[in-house]
Amino acid sequence: MAESTATAETLAGRILGAMDGPEIARGADEAMRRCKDLGFESDWDAVPEKMTAFHRVILAAAAVLPPGGSVETGVFRGGTSGPLILADPPESFHIGIDPFGFPSQSYADLADAYGQWQEARRTMAKLSAVGAQQNVTYCHYTMAASRFIQADLLEPIVDVRTVHLDGDHGEDAVVEELAYFRRKLARPVLFVLDDHDDTYPGVEAGMRRAGAGMARVFHRHYAYPGFPTPLGFSAWVHAP
Repeated sequence: MAESTATAETLAGRILGAMDGPEIARGADEAMRRCKDLGFESDWDAVPEKMTAFHRVILAAAAVLPPGGSVETGVFRGGTSGPLILADPPESFHIGIDPFGFPSQSYADLADAYGQWQEARRTMAKLSAVGAQQNVTYCHYTMAASRFIQADLLEPIVDVRTVHLDGDHGEDAVVEELAYFRRKLARPVLFVLDDHDDTYPGVEAGMRRAGAGMARVFHRHYAYPGFPTPLGFSAWVHAP
């Protein structure tokens, strides 16, 4: 465990350092432009510096970690799925796990927004199209992450480089997702945890329970319009 933790810390430091490199910065700017042109939307579009950090960290991970695809819980309008597909290497995959189109999938006050099948179809079609352009296979599972995990649908032979957790932010859900993906992925992987802040304390609580041995790349907070407290996200390296 001590050796794997040291490896994770070394990789985390290299990823953080790479984020400020000119090539990564140019790549992030280009990817953001393409995602905007394609019409992908994120809850975080109101905070451009956060979106910049997201684009940069996944590209920095691509420069540091072995090649592999990506897995994401929580797709919504493709605002982070698009960047992940653009960062994935050719002949890899992006797995999206989201009961998108079911009003019951998430927050009660957003049931109408999350339950629009027409928008869900448009998003999945756009993600499939950009995947085809990049020679990346887009695989969508219309289910909650807990159902995906219970069915054990991630093949152990697949190569994954990035896991983005942005589904259920409850403590038990975060623990379940971290434990499952860490158990299935026997290689260095970047984990990005969205909404890692005081507004959603389950993310921090889940990380404390299931994140032992992971090395932090960063944990950042941003002022978000309409929220009384800062919202944040974090990035970590898992290196078994």
